Amino acid sequence: MIKITKLKVGIVGVGRIFTLNVMGYLNNPDAKVNAICDKNKRRLKKTAAEYGIKNTYTDYHEMLKDPDLDIIEVLTPHSLHARMVIEACEASKHVNLQKVPANTLSDMDAMISAARRAGVKFQVFENSRFHPPYLRALELVESGIIGKPYAVNIRTWRH
Repeated sequence: MIKITKLKVGIVGVGRIFTLNVMGYLNNPDAKVNAICDKNKRRLKKTAAEYGIKNTYTDYHEMLKDPDLDIIEVLTPHSLHARMVIEACEASKHVNLQKVPANTLSDMDAMISAARRAGVKFQVFENSRFHPPYLRALELVESGIIGKPYAVNIRTWRH
């Protein structure tokens, strides 16, 4: 019998966008957040407690050394993406990257090249795929109840 194991995820950056991204892992049969990393110790501790995550790091490089992580999800400012993605690839970790992926085309090319050299998966994604208002909007469009939309404009606020 083949034993299927969950992919073990480490997320870098537990700021504002984290709450949207983590939704993709909650109750996910294929993946589990095993570690989080953030320089802000207070925010890191609070987030770990809220989501029941035991492994925390304030140093990204220390998290990359964790042998119990398969994937690194990068949720940091855009200017840090290239360096962090390249280092994660060099540590043989697969990488999920929040859009905007890079500030320059050469940074994007360097990230793609690093993933290819390391033989790891690298993807850029939209974090709002699982945001409840977006899912509801998609449901309305797919049902045809609102007719054929020509554009969708969604605004979000954080309290």
